[in-house]
Amino acid sequence: MSLNAQAKDTVRIDKMVDSLESAWNSLLSKGKYAEIMPFLESSLSMISSQAGMESIPYARVINYRGVVHFYLQKWLESEKDYIEAMEIRKRLQGESHNSVAMGMNNLAYLYMVTGRLDESEKLYKEALLLREKVVGKQSPDYAWSLTNLGILYYNTSRYEEGEVLFKQALEIRSKNPGKQHPLYAGSLNNLASMYMIMGRYESAEPLYLESLRIKEKTSGKDSPDYFNTLENLAILYNKLGRHQEAEKIYLETKAIKEKVLRPEDPDYASVLVNLGVLYKEMDNYQRAEELLSKALALKEKIYGLTSMEIAEVLINLSSLHLKNNNITKADSFLVRAQDIIIHSVGQEHDDYADCLSLRAEILIRQKEFQLAEKCLIEAKSILASRFGKEHPNYRSLLLQLAAFYESRFRYKESESLFNESFILERKQLKIGAEFLSESELSNYVASFQKDNESLTSFAMRRVNLREDPSALVKICFDNALFHKGFLLNAANQVNTIAARDTAAQRLQLKLKSLRRRLAEQYALPARERDSLLVLDLETRANRLEKDLVSGIARISEGKKDVSWIDVQASLKHGEAAVEFMEYHVNGSDSPDSLWYVALVLKAGDPSPVAVSMCEGKSLSQLLFQGYDRRLDYVNKLYAFSGRGASMVSEKEKSLSELIWNSLSPYLKGINTIYLTPAGLLHLVNLAAIPLTETEVLADLYQVRILGSTRKLVTFDVRSIQKVTAVLYGGVVYDADSTFLAMHYPNTSQDLASRAQKQVSTTENLGHGEDWAFLKWTEKEITGIESVLDKSGCTSKIFSGASATEESFKMIDDQPDKPTVIHLATHGFFFADPGSKGTAHEQEERSFKISANPLIRSGLILAGANHAWRTGHSISSEAEDGILTAYEISQMDLSGTQLAVLSSCETGLGDIEGSEGVYGLQRAFKIAGVKYIIMSLWQVPDKQTSMLMTTFYKKWMEDKLSIPEAFHAAQKELRDIGLDPYQWAGFVLIE
Repeated sequence: MSLNAQAKDTVRIDKMVDSLESAWNSLLSKGKYAEIMPFLESSLSMISSQAGMESIPYARVINYRGVVHFYLQKWLESEKDYIEAMEIRKRLQGESHNSVAMGMNNLAYLYMVTGRLDESEKLYKEALLLREKVVGKQSPDYAWSLTNLGILYYNTSRYEEGEVLFKQALEIRSKNPGKQHPLYAGSLNNLASMYMIMGRYESAEPLYLESLRIKEKTSGKDSPDYFNTLENLAILYNKLGRHQEAEKIYLETKAIKEKVLRPEDPDYASVLVNLGVLYKEMDNYQRAEELLSKALALKEKIYGLTSMEIAEVLINLSSLHLKNNNITKADSFLVRAQDIIIHSVGQEHDDYADCLSLRAEILIRQKEFQLAEKCLIEAKSILASRFGKEHPNYRSLLLQLAAFYESRFRYKESESLFNESFILERKQLKIGAEFLSESELSNYVASFQKDNESLTSFAMRRVNLREDPSALVKICFDNALFHKGFLLNAANQVNTIAARDTAAQRLQLKLKSLRRRLAEQYALPARERDSLLVLDLETRANRLEKDLVSGIARISEGKKDVSWIDVQASLKHGEAAVEFMEYHVNGSDSPDSLWYVALVLKAGDPSPVAVSMCEGKSLSQLLFQGYDRRLDYVNKLYAFSGRGASMVSEKEKSLSELIWNSLSPYLKGINTIYLTPAGLLHLVNLAAIPLTETEVLADLYQVRILGSTRKLVTFDVRSIQKVTAVLYGGVVYDADSTFLAMHYPNTSQDLASRAQKQVSTTENLGHGEDWAFLKWTEKEITGIESVLDKSGCTSKIFSGASATEESFKMIDDQPDKPTVIHLATHGFFFADPGSKGTAHEQEERSFKISANPLIRSGLILAGANHAWRTGHSISSEAEDGILTAYEISQMDLSGTQLAVLSSCETGLGDIEGSEGVYGLQRAFKIAGVKYIIMSLWQVPDKQTSMLMTTFYKKWMEDKLSIPEAFHAAQKELRDIGLDPYQWAGFVLIE
């Protein structure tokens, strides 16, 4: 046979191998490795006889056999095949051929998986240099080599080096094959994963989302490419505390993988691991163990007993059993993991640091404290070297080491570590505020709650042991200043900057438009909602909110954290700042472990003082016996009886005993107290706590209720040039469509529905019942108008059928906001329904069953009874008259000094950790109002009218400040003999 004829025969055989590889790939994807081997052997025999063993087709089949041997975990056979194929190509095509680089990559990957990392890196680098020479630095093949070496660096904790390579590959693929190609999406996924492990979550999420968008378009949602990136996104969400979102994605991914993959596929094992880790962190230990054990068995079958692939599972199983106090099992899994890691990647890997952290916990329980300390110090050193000192994992290790030193009474060492770790926590949360929507940021903040409670628990342990707690109390105070209202401040910053930046303003208007449409859907009974539309609107609104937040982060100036020193510098002589806090002792989740503490700060003191107050269950028992706010209960709660407040039961302590008695010794010489409530203290009128038969707290002190004492440093003092007021009262709730039509302002539907709708509601009115006319509210607003008029102030009354939801929302469009908004009407708040379903859930309005507390509270305006009974507004052109907190929160009321919610239970809502009450008060805070007067229970109509009229007289005629006028008005009603139920229901929040 001539050389020319032999070449033609080789081409024919090459095409035949193409066809065979297609069939083999089908079997390979189904995991039928053993079935492929006979085909490979017969093909090799045929090719060797027709083209010879020194031919490219023969090298291709040998290389393919190496791949099959790899999947069969026959590492030596795989290595032999890869080397043989590569040597044939070198002889036939030369050592500088691209196919040789491909062979190097295959062999390097084998070495990486089997732990021969130095050899792997050497081959990857040789392949990279070869491809640079042969195909150039802009070719897709060169991008592959960059990617492969980057993956090696990812797996060996060389993250900065890997990031550089992934960025280079991304840049190449953006041009060739282009930004809409799956390869470009793959590079986005790789870089996102690198950022995630580096703790740069703000950079990772947008890359994952863009990768998913491309993969959905090019490969479809059922493709392995798509769900692998989706699973990575879920891992990120888990790290950000978004557990429900992560669980949903994992379950969807698991279902897809069960459908399209074989049971022994490595990708299926990965989702079992990730879901198991999630359940472990959600304290669902039984389900976590089931999934992790199944994943371990699968990975052992796929990779063998000594692969790094199973080390991660072993670490998580060890951690899980440690949480369950099964030290023996935890130790056995940990020993295996450590051995694998030491022999595969060495003792400088971050996985080894995880092992050391777990080993320390086991040693502590075995009372081997010196060895435990050694492990923790070594782990800290590894993480600092691998990740740097701002990584979330490093922060967690700092806390672990700090807790160790604290428990061993080595206070100087623990204090510096606690301080460093919480500085890092605040930095991480501020970064989160630059790319997360409010709901996402809320979950992220919640993920730090246990760490803060642990610090408070340690501080109070020192107090109980009569040790010096001052260093920890200072950190606790700084944490309270940072955390209380953190989400609210983030939202207000967005509103403030959007008001002066054109681009941000455009985004905010689009966001409000989406939320108006959402509000319309939320107002409907569940069965009438367009669920697909709601999901689409929520997704788009969330995405737009994130764009707005990240855009504002680029143009805003970072605000300096406020410390206890700054607050102290703002205090005058005779003033004290008190931060109330709640915490679980020793990190327990048990209700019996909840305690309340007060952090007291006075001018000139060397540090804040921590005062232990009461158990949470004692306060809960006292408050919730009269949860319906009956007159007799409230009067007993706020009436003096020798021991303080009268007792509902002799076994229960009074408000004075629970809240005040332990605090009063630290407030000698004080005349003004700035208080910030926490937990159930939001439900108490602190100024009305009785001290004697004739005195309440507000008689001895000027009591100022703040969202955070941070406000003493950042307080925005706005000068009032001229008071203008909008007054609502005497509302007609039964107005028919004809009567309402006469009073509706002539506004477009777009204007009428402006504002977000997400509300919290709790009033005892049932479904289908009517709201009764409040006759004293009409007298109330006419009396207030008279007081304002005499003082030269301008006011406008909306009463009867003109007190519409539309008229209130028109305030949003006014360039000059009213100084005062007074709303004398019904208010509502419904408690969180939780997971309880009802038979009528599909019929109920969102006001009662929504998971969003801002949808379960609101105010009742003209014509609302029709919508309350039927679920629909009286006309398609009109609002329904039910003004939710969600809608109010979307308005701009930044020019309004005072909002008076002269309604029932307007101060109530869901109590959400450090954010306080989610209800009407939060809505008005988000809208930008400075002072809010609101109620804690169902206040009587006539006496409320008296209180409000008196307040305005004290403010306008006596020229008192708003806080002074409010407290003077309450004292006047008390002095004329009214009982607490009639005067103490309202509180002023600044």
